[in-house]
Amino acid sequence: MYSFENTDIVFSAGFEDELRVESTNSSRIVSNLSANHDEADTRIILLAVNCTAQNIIVMAPDTDVVLLLIHHLSKFICQNVWVMGGTSSARKFIPIHKICSTLSPDRTKYLMAFHAVTGCDSTSKLASITKTAAWKTFEGGRCSLLDGLGQRTLPNNVSDNVEKFIVQLYKVRVTKITKKTAISTLQGYDTFVYDTFFFVYRSVQK
Repeated sequence: MYSFENTDIVFSAGFEDELRVESTNSSRIVSNLSANHDEADTRIILLAVNCTAQNIIVMAPDTDVVLLLIHHLSKFICQNVWVMGGTSSARKFIPIHKICSTLSPDRTKYLMAFHAVTGCDSTSKLASITKTAAWKTFEGGRCSLLDGLGQRTLPNNVSDNVEKFIVQLYKVRVTKITKKTAISTLQGYDTFVYDTFFFVYRSVQK
């Protein structure tokens, strides 16, 4: 049987006081781990950022957690971070630190904005747009169009820039498009695609 004698277990939820944090290691300072996050995803990041170990394995095979780890890795004390996935008989370990080494600073900076715009746990995906297709546009030097998303107070141009990014996802040449040609182009698409396009179309024609 596994012994937890030398294992430091931190409890940061389940108490009447939502800010209470306890540890099996009485010498650990837990004040910096106190949080009122509703989502476990962000609690994981808080715990990982404050971990002093050189290697961390996060047992949360969730896309949101993977992207949060990539976005915040520069704040970590540790050198190496993996996310454990797969099954009990075929484990897979995703090396977050290696992924980060292949991404430019701009892509890392705007990664969470990209995820929110193209669909995550709390936002719907764009109709007929896959993550892979959207990523090609994101990589094509247009990632800066998502600048400002995530700030408590959004700059004035954020909405316009996000609309421009969505237009690029649908590969629309706005300067030459007309309503007549758009109707012809969108025949066969579902209603949501049609409505989404014309919302963007009306916006960029202002």
